Amino acid sequence: LPKVKSSAIKFGIGDVLQHTEFGWRGVVCGWSEECEEDDAWLRRNSALDKKDQPLYHMVCNDGKMRYGSQLAHDRVEGPLQLLHSVPARKYEFATEEIERLFHTFDHDEGAYVPNAHLARRFP
Repeated sequence: LPKVKSSAIKFGIGDVLQHTEFGWRGVVCGWSEECEEDDAWLRRNSALDKKDQPLYHMVCNDGKMRYGSQLAHDRVEGPLQLLHSVPARKYEFATEEIERLFHTFDHDEGAYVPNAHLARRFP
């Protein structure tokens, strides 16, 4: 079922975000109105104060999938550039995920164009 995007969701599917403290970047491939993880996860990630905030699933330039708070990210311009220091298997994973989830990067919109399934799930 498609998720309903409220005004609380600041970023869209395909947006490239940068973590304000740690600097890694990621492409948004999902979002939730509030944290879907339990309190143990929130404590491990120093995110108890972000429990009721929108969070985003992202394919990141360090080859990881991340789930990050809206409060800790800014939208940035340009396509995701994977880090050269990323191990080959993580580089391949991130590249394959981006190719699987998105058609292309739209330079006019400044975001990746989601595939049909992702576009239906997160309109």
